[in-house]
Amino acid sequence: MEQTSNKKKITAKWDVSANRTLIDIILEEISAQNRPQGVLNSKGYANLVRKFEERTGRPYTRSQHKNRWDTLKGDYAAWKTLKLSATGLGIDPKTGTIAATPQWWEEKIKAMPACKKFRHAPLENEDELDIIFDMSTCTNETARVPGVDDVVQPICLIMRTHLLQHPQVVGGLRKDLQKDL
Repeated sequence: MEQTSNKKKITAKWDVSANRTLIDIILEEISAQNRPQGVLNSKGYANLVRKFEERTGRPYTRSQHKNRWDTLKGDYAAWKTLKLSATGLGIDPKTGTIAATPQWWEEKIKAMPACKKFRHAPLENEDELDIIFDMSTCTNETARVPGVDDVVQPICLIMRTHLLQHPQVVGGLRKDLQKDL
């Protein structure tokens, strides 16, 4: 629940330093077992809000932190999905992003507009974001369900199992997808 006070809510500004501080605190809360189901619990968010203000002097609300969490998670999913589709391509040593033709980038950006930001720069803090989001993000390669043995399974196996358990869904699939079941 949001704290109510006489303080005026300020607009959150997420520069490199604020992002790094946020990520560091989230990792601390994960280590403290305050993320039992893929997101921080109430104690984890309370600690995040308090520690972030102590370290940065910025009194951001829980909802501002949650909005940033959601943005980082979306960026993470877009970057990982983009990298999966870049099989056989290299990494540009100057930019750190995927070395591909302009046509390849145009196709990817058209299909996934969120990937546009990665044309000239890679995802920042990728290793840390792996720890934060890997177990709760679908990138079309594998899927994990937080709290369920943390087993990674190919997404096609998960879909097949789900569809076999719910045959009424199969009729709604395109015919070319039904034959693979």
